[in-house]
Amino acid sequence: MICRPFIGPLYCTIKNARRVTLIIFLIGVFYAIPLLYEFEPYEDRGLSEILINHYGKKIYQLKLSQLGRNSIFRWIYVLVNSIFVYVIPLIAIAVLNRQLFLSIRVLEQRSEEYNAPLPTKQGK
Repeated sequence: MICRPFIGPLYCTIKNARRVTLIIFLIGVFYAIPLLYEFEPYEDRGLSEILINHYGKKIYQLKLSQLGRNSIFRWIYVLVNSIFVYVIPLIAIAVLNRQLFLSIRVLEQRSEEYNAPLPTKQGK
C-alpha cells in the first residue's frame, strides 16, 4: 500500500475485513472438527474404586477413539498440520522479506539518482 497509495482504499474495506475474518474462522472450525472425534472418555476403574470408597467420585480419562488410532488419519492430520502451521507461514515470511529487501534496494537506488538522502538517513 505504500508504493501504490491509491489502490489501498479498494482493498482495505470493512466488507473485505469481514469476509477474510469469516474465511479464517471457517477454516479453523473445519480444521478442528476431527479433534472432537480423536479421543473418547472412559472410566478408570482402578482409580475410581479407590475414590468411590472415600469420596463417592468416579475418574474419567481420555483414550484414542477408533478414528484416533487410524494411522491414515494420523498421517494426514500431521501432514496438514505441518503444512499449515510451519511451511506456509515460513514461505510467506521469506517471500515478504524478499519483497521488503527489494523495495529498500530500489529506494536506495532512486535516492542516489536524485542525490537525495534516504528517509532513514536524514540528519546524519
